[in-house]
Amino acid sequence: MIYKHGWMSAAGEMLPSGHYGNPNAETNQVDAPNQKRGRIMRLSPIQKQAICESALRHFGKEAQVWLFGSRVDDTRKGGDIDLYIETPIQNAEELITAKLQFLRELHKKIGEQKIDIVLRRLRRAGTTVDLPIYRIAKQTGVRLQ
Repeated sequence: MIYKHGWMSAAGEMLPSGHYGNPNAETNQVDAPNQKRGRIMRLSPIQKQAICESALRHFGKEAQVWLFGSRVDDTRKGGDIDLYIETPIQNAEELITAKLQFLRELHKKIGEQKIDIVLRRLRRAGTTVDLPIYRIAKQTGVRLQ
């Protein structure tokens, strides 16, 4: 989806329509700071704000959120939003409820879109399971919050 204000870079800078990262751009212009990073975060400021506010509300102030997948790699296609969220919530039932409420609120704010969420419960050092998807999401993703 294209927003009239353009795209946001991985550093949170706005890129006007027509710059690198806009799939319908007439030019393939690259601004210097983003050229070094080699990737663009294809989220509008409204989408980023909605994700951060909803994560805070449903997963708590200690939650951290990363965007990963096709939305941080301009060379890939696809429009789904892949989020990796680390949360202090330990109870499985509370975690599922938080996830469902987060998705419902996010869909109300940004519209119906495919949103994939990878959740990781934060635990004391040494007791946290470290799955490969967690490392991949953090290494290749852009931290939103």
